[in-house]
Amino acid sequence: MKSNMKYCCEFFKFRHEGEKEMGLNIRIVKLTATDVFSINDLNHPYRVVMTEGYINNLTYIKKSTIKYCPYCGICLNTFYNTDNYVNEKIENL
Repeated sequence: MKSNMKYCCEFFKFRHEGEKEMGLNIRIVKLTATDVFSINDLNHPYRVVMTEGYINNLTYIKKSTIKYCPYCGICLNTFYNTDNYVNEKIENL
């Protein structure tokens, strides 16, 4: 059952709210119909991506989709599952 916490843990909050230009970042994105491999992906369109520091308009950055919080172990797809958590459009990532 989901708690009333905005973030699953303080460590995740720090990486999600931090500046994207330095260090490791965590970004929550929402997939669109043009971003999915299968139309079934739109049933759960939110993804959590870990990136290295980057600047807007950079066309290539290292990134990895993560399923579990690296700090507390919670399943991220079930915790972050509304537009309220999305902080960047996927084309900006």
